[in-house]
Amino acid sequence: MPNLRDPLMLFIKQKNARLINKGFTLIELLVVIAVIGILATIVLVSLNSAREKAKIARAKTELNQLRTAISRLSLDTNEWPNHQPVDQICAASCDDNETFLDANSAGLTQNDSYTGWSGPYFSVSPIDPWGNPYFFDTDYDLTIGGGDNTHYGVVVGSFGPDGPSYVNCRRVNDYMYSKPGGWCDDDDVLIILMNP
Repeated sequence: MPNLRDPLMLFIKQKNARLINKGFTLIELLVVIAVIGILATIVLVSLNSAREKAKIARAKTELNQLRTAISRLSLDTNEWPNHQPVDQICAASCDDNETFLDANSAGLTQNDSYTGWSGPYFSVSPIDPWGNPYFFDTDYDLTIGGGDNTHYGVVVGSFGPDGPSYVNCRRVNDYMYSKPGGWCDDDDVLIILMNP
């Protein structure tokens, strides 16, 4: 009588031998890991870019809300933040005309001796997505690229991703500062309230 175990054992050994030889080489594994690493880097860079765009969009939305709050303040009190005169660009006629909107003198969150004030006009402290206060400026330099024809306007804005500091900036003239790669306020996020 023939032994049935011998062909069965031979079949099992052949199958196991094929399974052992099936696998990835070290080079194949390293290539797959490198491709995954490159894809992960691309995704992370895109994610950071999307986060920055989302912060800018949030700042623009909050600036629109602040414009409405400033409009309500001016309707009630006939003054802009920091008791600035309404509808006046203060290029040389106003003192201390840049106001951080989280300050009491701004009049958006609490009364600072404004006549007719019926706020608060903004329910939270106005801080931009980068952690800096929003500002209101009645002599913001809207001149692009410097030059002799200085152009001022009234704006509500955020200092943007690089913040309010003038680190690495050099003075170009009385109004403009530059840094390597552009102007120091080149990433400000603004809404122009009044432009002559």
